[in-house]
Parts: sequence; C-alpha cells; structure tokens
Amino acid sequence: HNLDAYIVPSDDPHLSEYVPEAYMRRKFLTDFGGSAGTAVVFQDEALLWTDSRYYNEANLQLDFDHWELMKQGLPKVPTITKYISDMAVTHYTNNNRAFQVGIDPFVHAASFAKDLNDAFDNAVISSDLKDDAHIGAIDTLGGDGDGVNLIDEVWGTDRPAIPTSPFRVHPLEYAGVSVQDKVEDIRDEMKDSNTKATMSVFSALDDIAYLFNVRAKGDVATCPVGIAYGTITHDEVVLFCDDAKVQTEEVKQHLKEAGVTIKAYDGIIDEIKSHLANANANANANA
Repeated sequence: HNLDAYIVPSDDPHLSEYVPEAYMRRKFLTDFGGSAGTAVVFQDEALLWTDSRYYNEANLQLDFDHWELMKQGLPKVPTITKYISDMAVTHYTNNNRAFQVGIDPFVHAASFAKDLNDAFDNAVISSDLKDDAHIGAIDTLGGDGDGVNLIDEVWGTDRPAIPTSPFRVHPLEYAGVSVQDKVEDIRDEMKDSNTKATMSVFSALDDIAYLFNVRAKGDVATCPVGIAYGTITHDEVVLFCDDAKVQTEEVKQHLKEAGVTIKAYDGIIDEIKSHLANANANANANA
C-alpha cells in the first residue's frame, strides 16, 4: 500500500470505548488489552500511546523488543499528531514527497483527520520548508465502503465473528419515552431553521439503544447495547442491523409499531450516499 505509517486505534465503527472482540484490533496487534490506546506502526518502529490509567498494564503486556510505550499526558511525550507531523517534515526534507498515513476511516472520528491535517500545516509553518509544501497525506485505503483494514488482513480467519446477539425490547415503563415520540422530537429539530437537516445518522451504540428502546446482551461484554446504525429522515426511520438481531415477534412488533424499517447493517453507507444524491438533485432542481 506504499504507506509510511498505519494507525490502529481502540475503536470500533461506532467509536465505542468498549468493543466486541472482533474489533479488538489494537489488542491483537500489540497484546495490550486496555480500553484506551492507539498503536502507530512506522516502517522502522512501532509505538503505543495510552494514558496514565494503563501505564502499568501496558508495561506488563507489550513486547518491548517491538514496541515503545508513549505515556501520553507526560510533559515530554508528544501527541500522536505532533509525532507524525514531525516525522513528515523530516521525510519530506529527505525524500521530497508526502508522508503517507494509512487509516481505516470507520474507526476514526472525522475530527482526528482534521487534527492530523492541521498538524501537517502547523509543522510546515514551524519548519524551513516553503509554505505550500505538502508534507503529509491520509490514505483511507479505499475506505468508502469497500476499503481494507490492514489488521484484518493479518488476522485472517482467526478474527472472531462480528456478534449478532438478538435485541430485546426495553419496556416503556423504564424507557420513559416511546420511539415514536423520540422520532417526532428529532424531526422537529431537523426542521429548525438553523438546522434544515434532511437526514440524521446515529452510529453510537448507546444512541441506538436509547432511540429504538432496545437492548442486547452479548455484543459488548460490559454494555447492554447491540451493533447497529440508525437513520431518520422526514419520511422514514431505519435500523441497520443483522437479521439475527431482530428475531422475536415482540421485537418485530415493537419496531413495526414505531414505523421502523429494518435494513442490512452494511447498507448504511449506500443509504447515506443515495440520500445525499437525491437531496442534491432536488436542491439543483429547485435552484
């Protein structure tokens, strides 16, 4: 892939802190099992950043023949973006080409990409390079729905399956607010003159549990949530999940009464792309 660095965070595609085993890629790579930490693999070194909660655990679990522990938060320890941008300056100076950083965009917040690009820009300003020097670039490895995760390629068939624990209904007496009322409130916010949103996308698993009044046992060992996405438009509510998660008649009826359509978990990207294309077409037609 012609990369100079590859970043492996703790997160799953829902940016959860506690993740199913199938998404414990950083643990598979490093043997470090803490819930927070990011590994960065370069061509000639490999580093793990974690905070003070996990210094001792990382010291016990890392193989220091291969890994260096970066104790984030200590005064002389650079952030990940600072470390990479400094390397990018040296790389550009020596090779006259951008430092290529590979990521899986499904497991990084958009804010991280912005922070890294800002770090590249700031590093140029602080260096002797010309202001227009392009010292670094982020490569998502085709991560718009058909991309690859390099850890999965190494993990292969030993990687645990993505769990499909069935949803159960969270009773209204405990939920307090019906799915229909929650959807109505969200649509009201979408219609606000300052928002004018045509689609709301929900990816955090606790948001899904709250919005649809469902819980699951088994997807994440420490949390009663289930792996799924949700979208709300002005005329449709969709829950994107594996069919195995919606098996009982109680859950099916609960979602049907709330006007929820069930679609395949992997369909979320195409759904968003299709919605944006239609929204842009309508906007152009009304211009």
